[in-house]
Amino acid sequence: AAPFQDMSDSDEWSDAESDAAEGEQRECAATTGRREYFSRCAALEAVPCAMLVAKLRCEHINLRHAGMGVKGAKALAAALAVNEHIRSLNLGDNAFGDDGCAAFVGLSNTTLTSLNLADNQIGFHGMRSLASALPGVPSLRELVLKGNALDDRAAVPLTDALSGPAAASLTRLDVSYNTLGEASGLALGEMIASNAHLLDLDLGWNSLRGAGGSSVAHALPRSALRRINLSWNSIGDQGAVALGEAIPGIAALTHLDISHNRIGRLGATALADGLRRSSTLTSCELSHNPMGLDGTKFNLEGISAIVDALRSNRRIESAGLTDVHEGASYKRGAACRFSPTDPDGSYKLDCADPWDAFLLETLHAMSNEPGETWMHVRHNGAPLVVPDSGESSGELPKSGLVEFEYVSWRRGLEAALDLDLSNAGDRLLAELAEQRVIAGDVCCHWSKLDGTPFALGVASLPAAGSLRAACSSTTPQDELTFEAALDLSSPAGRATALRLWERQLTSPLESWRSASLDDARADPAEWQYPHLPEQGTLKLEHTVELRSKPLDRGRHLSPPMAEARFDDLMRALSAEQQLSLEGPAREGPGLLSQAAGRAYFTAEQAAAVLRVVRKRKGRARAMSALHPRVIDPQNLSAAVQRAFASEAERQEVMGVLEAALSERRRGFAVRSP
Repeated sequence: AAPFQDMSDSDEWSDAESDAAEGEQRECAATTGRREYFSRCAALEAVPCAMLVAKLRCEHINLRHAGMGVKGAKALAAALAVNEHIRSLNLGDNAFGDDGCAAFVGLSNTTLTSLNLADNQIGFHGMRSLASALPGVPSLRELVLKGNALDDRAAVPLTDALSGPAAASLTRLDVSYNTLGEASGLALGEMIASNAHLLDLDLGWNSLRGAGGSSVAHALPRSALRRINLSWNSIGDQGAVALGEAIPGIAALTHLDISHNRIGRLGATALADGLRRSSTLTSCELSHNPMGLDGTKFNLEGISAIVDALRSNRRIESAGLTDVHEGASYKRGAACRFSPTDPDGSYKLDCADPWDAFLLETLHAMSNEPGETWMHVRHNGAPLVVPDSGESSGELPKSGLVEFEYVSWRRGLEAALDLDLSNAGDRLLAELAEQRVIAGDVCCHWSKLDGTPFALGVASLPAAGSLRAACSSTTPQDELTFEAALDLSSPAGRATALRLWERQLTSPLESWRSASLDDARADPAEWQYPHLPEQGTLKLEHTVELRSKPLDRGRHLSPPMAEARFDDLMRALSAEQQLSLEGPAREGPGLLSQAAGRAYFTAEQAAAVLRVVRKRKGRARAMSALHPRVIDPQNLSAAVQRAFASEAERQEVMGVLEAALSERRRGFAVRSP
């Protein structure tokens, strides 16, 4: 192999390398403004900003807090006149002042799209300089001037520049945290109405007050704005009334922020009328306004109107009503946060507090709507049963602390389906669920067939197998409804009806909303299990309840079967036991094994089941199935002894119980390492 040849001393190599380097430097200097920047710094006797020099070829530069001052602004302007790379430039808090802004007069740059001059002590003269510089930057899309000294005088050159063709490219303007007053509001209103390009305007934390806010509000129907922030401007009821009148005629605005504006009951009522008729708004922030005060007295009429309007207008996806009872109060932090359009979350409400009492009543009324509910409700630490739909909210607590989670279908209330595809009733439910998924009114979050991922609604259902799926509704409702029409004169129809009947008897979350036999009302409670009518068409609506969390979360966290459902199950179990004494057992799993796989029981309920089972072997099987599903196993022995009057029966059942416990202990010992 040829030895390595050192080219470092070659004149040809050195000349080529040198020419390439010099060409690159010339190109860099010609497009970045590096040479102009250094030259201007030297003339001003200013120290160059190393961070700027290093990033002159970058598209996005952040020079906030760089301490550039007036000289730095003048040197930077010289570089920007040549630079072709910078797209976004953050120059916040550099003490430019009015003199620094004067350096940008006459600037010509066609690549800069975003300029941030926040916190630079810019006043009237500086704003006038920037306004005259805007025509030289036709590419500018975003201008941030927040935190400066812009007042009513400075608003004049600003609005004049934005009203003309020089600012046709500007789509976002931020002049928040200044001192723009009522006169500025009048000028801004005229500018907003005439500017067809501005889409996002931030006027937060100024002093527009009622007259200025009204001027801006009246201009909104004629503007192209998509977002506007009017928070912290003290627009009061006067501005709110103007907004309420203007909102129905707005054709573009989607986001409105009027928080912290001293809006009272009168303004809230006017806003409610506008929000109800809005055709474009999707987000509305109303927090920290004393809408619940009429003078010094609590009056929640305006807030109630706002809540009704927000709930009735489905286009509004997000709304904030934090601390609207008293205004800007932070004494309880996030505890008062509330959005009528997105109420999901945890609440801790003091019933003696007027605002909390209003929230309690409002959320109770909202929970009666389809697809919305309260979970884990506690009053002063103890479980609380919430009044059902249609009951008066007067039954809600009037004092103490109520804690609960509000859950709606928007957060994915789910129905858990556990189906045996070889079972006629389960297969029918699987096929109906598949049809609903394909139609789009039911969403399947996940499904598994025999433990393997399965695409319900895409793949074909097999003839047999265990299908587990989690489905949710795409519309507001509390349950999934599956409609079926079964011919009871055919064996297949009778078998399907019987399996569906067994599911509604043994599953706490499944029921028949309605049932009819040949168009006449049918009540399964009047039938003698497992006997079905032998003729006719049974039409039924089989429902599965939607929940935020699965019912089966272990016996320490799962509720027991409701008493009414348990009474129905006991009647069916008694009939089944009687049949077992009269003849051979039916094919398939019995009611008790199905119930033990789907529900949980109290010790008293388990003892009642054992009292129905007649044979010792049957009691042994029942105890083996029930014991893992008893939520209070420590009470089981006492409940069993109370359930049987005969000492002989008590001893027999206690022996069965001890045998079941021993079997479970042996099972744990085998599984232990």
